[in-house]
Amino acid sequence: MGCTNMINKPLDKHPLDKSEVRKLTLDNGVKVYLLSNPDFNVSAASMVVEVGSLENPGNREGLAHFLEHMLFLGTEKYPDVDEYSTYLKTFGGYSNAYTAGDHTNYQLQVLPDGFEGALDRFAQF
Repeated sequence: MGCTNMINKPLDKHPLDKSEVRKLTLDNGVKVYLLSNPDFNVSAASMVVEVGSLENPGNREGLAHFLEHMLFLGTEKYPDVDEYSTYLKTFGGYSNAYTAGDHTNYQLQVLPDGFEGALDRFAQF
């Protein structure tokens, strides 16, 4: 679905809005949006995968939602099943996810001191 009739321009910002936004495209094609605001007291990340429950094979209803839950059960670098959630809690954070018809969203929030480690764990999935 394209947006050929839309004009791509920045949104008007409130005069008190100190946030800055940057858009990057990684070598693998993943689009990254970075938002920075000196007034924020937490760090967060969110990733949208453009596959959801409508992509389930006919004989595997619920597969996308099942995989959403299975994703965070350890990785090669961090094999402990509870590593991710324990790390986030250590830095005052949490994670959440949801599966929609056309996408799945994964998100995390932590205190700034734990953000780099949280992203490293998140990137392993």
